[in-house]
Amino acid sequence: MNYNWKISIGVVGLAVIGCGKSEYKPVPVEEVKTEIPTKISPEQLYPLKVGNLWTYALEISRELEGKPAESGSVEIGYEVKSVSNPSTGVTRGVIVMTEEGKPKDEQVWEIDSAGVHQISVGKTPVAYSPKQTIVSFPLKFDEIRSFKGTGITPLGENGTMDYKFSTHEPQPVDTDSGRMSGLFIESSGTFKSAKGEGVVGNNSWFVPGVGLARFKQVVQIQGGRSSLTLRLKSYTIK
Repeated sequence: MNYNWKISIGVVGLAVIGCGKSEYKPVPVEEVKTEIPTKISPEQLYPLKVGNLWTYALEISRELEGKPAESGSVEIGYEVKSVSNPSTGVTRGVIVMTEEGKPKDEQVWEIDSAGVHQISVGKTPVAYSPKQTIVSFPLKFDEIRSFKGTGITPLGENGTMDYKFSTHEPQPVDTDSGRMSGLFIESSGTFKSAKGEGVVGNNSWFVPGVGLARFKQVVQIQGGRSSLTLRLKSYTIK
């Protein structure tokens, strides 16, 4: 099944902001040691060095009114293609996304003392205006942040969005690489583009020294609903 998908960490999932809970529940196994919050840095949460590589199992499902439900799975990769320093204290990384080893898309991310930010999505970059801060520093757990601006929506094209973000303390998270301790970020809100409008939210877990370990997206529009899950399979950090 061919999906025209755009993965943008900050724009997906139907979570309730502020409660610190999610529909995902880790499998009950032996607990892992959680990271001490004061030791977490933006550089640890998204290590941007050329050659850093993450491989994920991607599962997608889609339900449209009047049509049979669809689902599919594929392996995708994220690799840091280039790194620059556009200003003092700022590291910018261009990340190439692959599907079954073939180039699919690109994203641009930045890290600085203020946090982890998504700058643009697409081989022909569509920028977020303002830049979209996924994890804000210094860490303030359970505090709600707002993002209102433009950029790539879950429907894969430019549009407007109004989201709420909240960062929660590290918690155990299950991946295809085993159980880890990840900083839990959730967001939810609305979007609108030429293709339509809808409600989105996300649950994502960033592991210090590793990067994004798991990501859950749910998108709901009139007449349809889709969900997407990324699970880390392997990674190379230099």
